[in-house]
Amino acid sequence: MNTIGFTKEIDDKIIEEKFLDKPENYGRLNLNDSEKIQLIDYLNNSEVIFSITLGLMDNETYIGAYRILTDGGWLWPSHFSYYLNKNGLLVSNPEFLDSIKNRRFRPRHLTKEEKAIAISFLENEALRIKRK
Repeated sequence: MNTIGFTKEIDDKIIEEKFLDKPENYGRLNLNDSEKIQLIDYLNNSEVIFSITLGLMDNETYIGAYRILTDGGWLWPSHFSYYLNKNGLLVSNPEFLDSIKNRRFRPRHLTKEEKAIAISFLENEALRIKRK
């Protein structure tokens, strides 16, 4: 399982440090407007596997609840698409973009087993927050 889009500024109390992206890895996307819209739609409409009632703000703008989404191969936070749309910045990772392009920007429904694998990885490897 791979992670992308988790930042120290927002995610450091929730996600283990080794899964946080480094600022130097961010860059502008080489996508046309149509692909950018499709990517944002893909990120927003994949499977939610974790959600807490922490509301995220960007200055005075409400972004939404804190959620973690997956496509079965990658995990990312819900605010990832917000900042992609706002700033056009994304972690420079060709494997991530290629995997989405290969799916023609269409999120798929995960099986129970795929979802369980993603949740297990999140709970056992990536989350700092542990269930009681």
